[in-house]
Amino acid sequence: MATESKTKSQEPTNDKPKSVKSSPNTQPDSEPKPNVPDSSQPKSQKSSAKKSNEHVINLEQFADDPFKVPANRRKFIQRVFIIVTAMLFISTMISLLGLVWEGFRIYNYNNWWPYVLAVISFLAVYFIIACIPFVRHKVPLNYFMLLLYSVVTGIMLAIMVCHHSAWSFSIAAGMTTVLCIAIVLYATFTKTDFTGCFIFVFVFAIVLLMSFIIVILAFFLFPEALPILHVIICCIIVLGYSFMLIIDIQMVLGNKKNRLALNEYAAGALYIYTDVIEIFMGMLGLSR
Repeated sequence: MATESKTKSQEPTNDKPKSVKSSPNTQPDSEPKPNVPDSSQPKSQKSSAKKSNEHVINLEQFADDPFKVPANRRKFIQRVFIIVTAMLFISTMISLLGLVWEGFRIYNYNNWWPYVLAVISFLAVYFIIACIPFVRHKVPLNYFMLLLYSVVTGIMLAIMVCHHSAWSFSIAAGMTTVLCIAIVLYATFTKTDFTGCFIFVFVFAIVLLMSFIIVILAFFLFPEALPILHVIICCIIVLGYSFMLIIDIQMVLGNKKNRLALNEYAAGALYIYTDVIEIFMGMLGLSR
């Protein structure tokens, strides 16, 4: 008897409760029921709901960058090029004074100070618009400053035209028009992104500054080399500002890496207009 009780005590006892397997058809009450589409809902309502959701998603994609909205971009481009066209028209009409007004032509041909004053005014108004955001964004101050810039530029061109013939003026205007149209078409349809080539702008500014220093030195030391230097500088101006015009147009179009903001229409018009004017001045110097 003692041995039997000892063997019974040595037997392992399993006190763990047995797991009860639930049948596959039974589910816990706490588990949420899956969303079953209501077959009674018409298909037209489902499709309209899907379209509305897609519309909301598209608007959310454009919320971070309103420039990607095609309507906003078209309005921005139209505004910039309308302003540029108006500015070029004003400057062209004023510049014709150097051809049709004989007294104005003779006086500016014999005096140098009006041209110096016009160049200083040209640079001053340009840097005021380009460097002060309040001037570019405040309406109607930005339009007034662009109008003033057009008038000052037109006076500067009129003084320059006093030293050229009507034939040279016509040739320069025609060549500038053809070149600018070709540049606009190329900048619009090319896949190459030029908006990141700002290092070229820096190099071009340095080269142009060095060229003017060389001209000043040649004026006192080697006057006979001035005609050759004049042609070289005009070629540099035409090539450099043609490339800058490509960059500025792509910045306005906004289909490349870098682009102007929607409120920078005054800056876009200023840059494109200045590029065209500088190209014309280079062409006018070459056609002399």
